[in-house]
Amino acid sequence: MKECLSERCNKILNILMEQNNPITIDEIAERLNVSNRTIRYDLEELENFLKHFDDIKIYKKARIGIWLEYPENRRSSLLNLISLNKTYIKPLSTDERKYYIIKQLLQAKDIIKMQNLANELYVSRATIHNDLEAVENWLEKFDLKLIKKQNYGLQISGDEKNWRKAASELLSILKSNEELKMMLEESSELHYDSRLDYKSFNQIKELIPEFDLRKIETILNEAEERYMLSLTDEAHEGLIIHIAISLKRLKDENDIEVTKEQLMALINTKEYETAKWITMRLAFEFNISFSKSEIAYLALHILGSKLHENIQLSDENKIIEDADVQLLEFTKELIALISNILSCNLNNDERLIKSLLLHLRPAINRMTYGLNLRNPLLTEIKSKYPAIFGACWAASSLFEKYYKIKVSEEEIGYIAMHIGAALERINNSLRAIVICSSGIGTCELVAARLKKQITEINILGTYSMFELKHLNEEDFDFIITTIPLDSIKFKSKPIVKISPFVVNEDINSIKCIMRKIDKKDSYAKDDSEKMANNKPQLFYEDLIFVNENIKSKKELIIKICDVLIKKGYVFEGFTSSVLNREKITSTSVGNNVAIPHGESDLVIKSCIAVITLKEQIEWGKEKADIIFLLALKFEDKHHVKNFFKYFYSILDDFNKLNRIRQSDNAKEILILLDENN
Repeated sequence: MKECLSERCNKILNILMEQNNPITIDEIAERLNVSNRTIRYDLEELENFLKHFDDIKIYKKARIGIWLEYPENRRSSLLNLISLNKTYIKPLSTDERKYYIIKQLLQAKDIIKMQNLANELYVSRATIHNDLEAVENWLEKFDLKLIKKQNYGLQISGDEKNWRKAASELLSILKSNEELKMMLEESSELHYDSRLDYKSFNQIKELIPEFDLRKIETILNEAEERYMLSLTDEAHEGLIIHIAISLKRLKDENDIEVTKEQLMALINTKEYETAKWITMRLAFEFNISFSKSEIAYLALHILGSKLHENIQLSDENKIIEDADVQLLEFTKELIALISNILSCNLNNDERLIKSLLLHLRPAINRMTYGLNLRNPLLTEIKSKYPAIFGACWAASSLFEKYYKIKVSEEEIGYIAMHIGAALERINNSLRAIVICSSGIGTCELVAARLKKQITEINILGTYSMFELKHLNEEDFDFIITTIPLDSIKFKSKPIVKISPFVVNEDINSIKCIMRKIDKKDSYAKDDSEKMANNKPQLFYEDLIFVNENIKSKKELIIKICDVLIKKGYVFEGFTSSVLNREKITSTSVGNNVAIPHGESDLVIKSCIAVITLKEQIEWGKEKADIIFLLALKFEDKHHVKNFFKYFYSILDDFNKLNRIRQSDNAKEILILLDENN
């Protein structure tokens, strides 16, 4: 038998007991402010619950209604049942209590008493007091403070922009937390044509119940159509959340402020015009006025919204033509650096260039103005593709060089997705060039026949013997030729000689060569001997700490940085720079590995401290038991690239990581790290 009924089922049971006559589903739905469909689902739950009582039953009759039948002597036991259900709350975990407390603090207009929270959560004041440390740490990420006054209560203090960022982040977390959702959920249901999912709708309504989300979404839909915005579903939801939070804060007389410079930069943009139209409609619907700063802040969120790339790619040439010079230069340098780290050549992938141009414009706006964007696939990306994620993380230093901005791991994850897709395109079709001597027509005919009969081949082009010497070996996987080739230049590439008529025997020969080619060698493998020779010395036995009993990220960073300072590897301020970077973005890279790092100008001598832990500790949203603390100051860019090629091959080597975990000897770990990959 189920222990208890949901709160809403309990209310329905109470309503049925109060009735002397049948009541319709419509009437119950109206009283509980939910849809008919929700009541039908709840009635099924209630009926299943009451099956355990032989003499208590719900009856339904079309066009009459529903009613409850039970012997009079059972009335007191039913009332007891309702009373018990009212007082039953499933205990919440520490994490769930933390988010419940944060939600109450964000919702509150006044001080919240600690005892009230204890009563609501059915725990002691001491438990709430312990929970507040986790609450403070969470708020600290948004530069918000928890004000605690004895015999007075609790309150959040901080900048309005940071308050809104925290509220937006909380909604994203609550959306994915089923248990907490049941604890917090209002009696509401999404029952109109919406791009919001059920959980999102309920969580926004829970935090901001005063405003009709249907009206907000209708206005946004009209704006998207009017101004031809092709928002992704995530961006659409994000703007609804932003608007709902803004309305709540404006109603509570908490206005946002943007600088005069930001306002002037935005006021003539299409995004500002769109935001102005949206706020005009919102002002009419909800009788709330918007300042120019509020309009500008909404414009910033529109600027930072992700767009449907497939729609934008319809006019491919214009994407590059319309890109500003700095963004195009930045995108190409980003691709070049990632290509170098991964030992592949993505520099000529126009699809990647165009996709990144479309992604990076709003991404740079988001990072410049500190707007959050959650990446629901981040954990999976870091787990399955640590080398790609790591290469993108290493290349993210270019954002500081070009735009003076720091990049969150969520944004790095999105870039890694674009790079991963480009590598998949390489992986799914081997690249070949065709060499002929009989002229363009013959060459093109050979290429056409090959494409028709071998779909997994990518013919990059047809060339003469003379043109062959000008080609770059990295750009193709093998050569198909109708003439004898003794080219020393391309002796490392397989060569298949075929007839100009492309007979079945030729097709079989090509397929045989393709099966022999290890595709990974064509884009991810590097000459390990060459890499080892170029790899700078960064690991030292006295900087390897084995099976440490450390309980928190902060404790670990302070302890290891102190060692680096005492040994003369870094300056005093290095510890703070590592901790500050962790506030901006977690440095976990998947596979329970983290790579915290500090400012390079605070490094005296480059090194990497390696720490293995007895037990995993929390590192951002993940856990870690191997930590590489990076203190890097490379004067030679060539060394930087060679180091990261080597380092991320370690992160991709699950076997080596497990051997490092299992080792209890610093010298053994040093040997493992210095092995050629």
